[in-house]
Amino acid sequence: RVAASEAAPFGGAREGEDPPMVMIPGSSDGAIAGIGAVDGLYMQAFAANKIASCHQTLGDLATAEIKYHDAVALLERSKAGDAEELLTVVYNNAGTLHEAIAVPEYERAQKEYRKTNTFSGKNKNPDHFDERRTHHMNEALRYTLKSLRLAEKNHGNNSDICCMAHQGLAGILWTSRLREKTVYHMGVALKIAEKVYGMQTDGSSERVDQIRRQYDMYRTTTPSAECLELEDDVRAGLSRNSATRKCDASGCSRVEGVDGCTLMKCSKCASQRYCSPECQRAEWPNHKVHCKRIAAIAREMEADKGEQKRKNKEDKKFQRQLKGERP
Repeated sequence: RVAASEAAPFGGAREGEDPPMVMIPGSSDGAIAGIGAVDGLYMQAFAANKIASCHQTLGDLATAEIKYHDAVALLERSKAGDAEELLTVVYNNAGTLHEAIAVPEYERAQKEYRKTNTFSGKNKNPDHFDERRTHHMNEALRYTLKSLRLAEKNHGNNSDICCMAHQGLAGILWTSRLREKTVYHMGVALKIAEKVYGMQTDGSSERVDQIRRQYDMYRTTTPSAECLELEDDVRAGLSRNSATRKCDASGCSRVEGVDGCTLMKCSKCASQRYCSPECQRAEWPNHKVHCKRIAAIAREMEADKGEQKRKNKEDKKFQRQLKGERP
């Protein structure tokens, strides 16, 4: 027995000790099927994430913010095998929360979408960004980018999780009035969706149509208010060169830039990437089903480049006018 004064707190450990290991169902860490050994930090983070979600649903955003940050801090220290999977979810949740704090109209826009399946944007996008909104929108982008990078690392660039991450990031960028970056990430989501959902017969193809509608709305609209001023690390994180790219061949885990690995694009769709001709040949039976459809989307985007460049110039000119700068 341990005296009460010597006992470690639930899910934690006394200073200098490793967190206690506990058994919970559903983890992949254990030797027994269906049971896994997970450290106490993971369990505390799991609980903090759930509590934060409840507070967010109840409208107590301040408490939800504290709990999400607690969950992130715990998971970044956790040694559990599933920690990065949960961290991907918590990062995404925290990003959504910060957007809701910055733009109170967020929930109203979401309710509108659930009812009508359309995005009007009129109830969501702010007319200006004061210091408070700027901080929280940058935090929203920062957390969502972290979620995307973990999804790329653990599931590959052409997974359904990456599709949702790009779509979520595009939504926050749209709220930020950053149309050019919005269109890029929504276009990436559309190409991934075509691969993941396009050929399925269980109704999943409707997801492609929904992403297509969003993409068309984003690319044909220009901002009508001041855009968000990005902080340096967020701007760097949004760079297309910051993505973690893995070989798309099944069973290959090589990462671009690691151990001299250089990935090559499929010459037809320019979407799939492979570390070697052998990986490309091995994956071709799976990829050929989607290659033509993804290539068609890529050609459409390429044909639209001129129009997008024109709109980008309009965006920049409009933002300079709002700030009183000379063209």
